[in-house]
Amino acid sequence: MKLNDIDINYINHRMDSFSIMYQEIYDELTDHVITAIEKARANNDNRSIEIVFNHVIDSHFGSSKGIKKIAIKNALAYHKKTGKILWADIKYYLHHPVALAMGTMIFVGFYLPQNKTTSIVLIALLIITAFIPAVYVYRQAKKTITGYKKLSVVKDYVRVRSTFLVPIVSLLFCSGTFGKLFDIYFLNPMHFYPVVYMLFINFFLIYGLSCIRLCNQEFKVFSNINHNR
Repeated sequence: MKLNDIDINYINHRMDSFSIMYQEIYDELTDHVITAIEKARANNDNRSIEIVFNHVIDSHFGSSKGIKKIAIKNALAYHKKTGKILWADIKYYLHHPVALAMGTMIFVGFYLPQNKTTSIVLIALLIITAFIPAVYVYRQAKKTITGYKKLSVVKDYVRVRSTFLVPIVSLLFCSGTFGKLFDIYFLNPMHFYPVVYMLFINFFLIYGLSCIRLCNQEFKVFSNINHNR
């Protein structure tokens, strides 16, 4: 039995009071509540919408605190899911022909001259490879995930994965500043052997490609779900 606009507005108002952070989880839980109330109405439960709503929340979620816990649990489950997909994508590239090319790059790193010019070029490549996945995810999310009043769990967790390399680069250069202040030679990035940079760049490339693949996979699923609604 379909609910009228007054009942739907009441349900939306009450669901907003739970302060569920992510739009997808909010929509899923709201749909669940609406479906349960529609079934109750179909079974001749003609009590006020407030009473039926409270009954559904208590019986299906164990109270208002229970629905908040389920929302958090679903967000953590998605976080775990993206971690597994990302690791599968990393393994995909480790067995991909690109791994051979990266191995060649590391080999070449042993023969690059250790001078200022080489260090500057490799540092620039390191910064570029660190930011590419973050920029890619930002642009794709801007095109794909629009019109949300709340945060998107898909966008948020894929973005977190894609920006992981940025603090690593920041930490690397912070250690360089620390090395200059206290005259610790091996902490200064300008004194790193080229092969060390090659190792970093290869790791960044593998991770970045995996994040881009994760983005395409999850945003495609997101688009298909919203298209079917």
